[in-house]
Amino acid sequence: MQSSTQEPLALTQSSARFSSDWISARFWKDRTTGQLTIAADGRLWNLEPEQPELLDKVVDPATVKDAEFNAHLKILLVPRAHEIAGTSFFRLSHP
Repeated sequence: MQSSTQEPLALTQSSARFSSDWISARFWKDRTTGQLTIAADGRLWNLEPEQPELLDKVVDPATVKDAEFNAHLKILLVPRAHEIAGTSFFRLSHP
């Protein structure tokens, strides 16, 4: 049996392997519009939280935070947010 000496391809930490993967992201909320801008994998998304009152508990406007994002499901995962808002998962929609 022949063994392979080829190294596996390395993905950057935020790169999605499949369209429904979670990717590392940074996000911030616009003070004026309330929209979220999510930056991940070299792309930007401008979305609105479906329950802005919950996300407001964990995000100060114009403060950049780290999160995980699933662009296919439009869900933002904010680590430890459940301690303040009761959930760490936030559904998003297009404005």
